[in-house]
Amino acid sequence: LLWRLAARCRAVRLASAVGPKTVVLIGATGKGKSQLANFLTGNSTLFHTSPGGESATKELQIEVTGFFGDEALGMIKVVDTPGLVDTEGEAVSAAQWGKTFDNLTANVQAAHALVLVLVEKERWTNDVQRAAQQLRNAFGRSF
Repeated sequence: LLWRLAARCRAVRLASAVGPKTVVLIGATGKGKSQLANFLTGNSTLFHTSPGGESATKELQIEVTGFFGDEALGMIKVVDTPGLVDTEGEAVSAAQWGKTFDNLTANVQAAHALVLVLVEKERWTNDVQRAAQQLRNAFGRSF
């Protein structure tokens, strides 16, 4: 499915008149944010991933590259964030996200897209609900 999406997206050029398009990936731990980041950059090892839903991303990671690895398609700045509900507990989550918001404010400031990464057919579990609530608290009631 992802590669079919890539084939369709290759026909769409990102407007790069002002620089790279910034995409911020957010969501609960183990839902595929880093895997999606690798897909968007066309580099399967740029962002660290881990199997089994364990936390792999502990700090904000920002990479600028060609869309799908091809600069002719335009430049993209991909921002991978730690999971909203870390597998190491709420205290770790809170500390990571405090640092993440500071880094987003300092290094990103604005985004063209804020992508909430969820797993297809996943039930609305307590973890997903808590992650959505954390996003709503962080980004405002209209999120």
